[in-house]
Amino acid sequence: MNTERGIFAAAHISELPQTQVAEKTVRRPSVVVELAEDHVVVTPAGELDIAVQGDLIGAYQHAIALQAEPRIVVDLSRVTFMDSTALGTLVAAVKKVQARGGTVSVVGASDRIASLFHITKLDTVVPLCPEPGEARGVVVDSQ
Repeated sequence: MNTERGIFAAAHISELPQTQVAEKTVRRPSVVVELAEDHVVVTPAGELDIAVQGDLIGAYQHAIALQAEPRIVVDLSRVTFMDSTALGTLVAAVKKVQARGGTVSVVGASDRIASLFHITKLDTVVPLCPEPGEARGVVVDSQ
């Protein structure tokens, strides 16, 4: 009896009409690293979360390697979402840059992302600058 039920269920299921299910599109951000005159600009785009952590780590490592005393400006103007993983990745990069005598600043953060920096007090470590020209070489006063 169990066998018949199993066969019936399998045959019945195979007769159901097939429906197309749209594939979930996963958009990985592009991360551009550019060497400017006296600083490096890291520009990620899209949603920054655990799925793209490796891309972010690679971009920050590349940016750090470009200068002996890195001056990095992270342009977040194209970022639509940022979670704690992305914040943690940025903090790790900041520590490496500071260990080499360099600076990291952020420009272009939306109000929503800027509030993350304020809530987590990350803005006391990484300055948020309204304009790219203001971000180069800015150091947060630690006193």
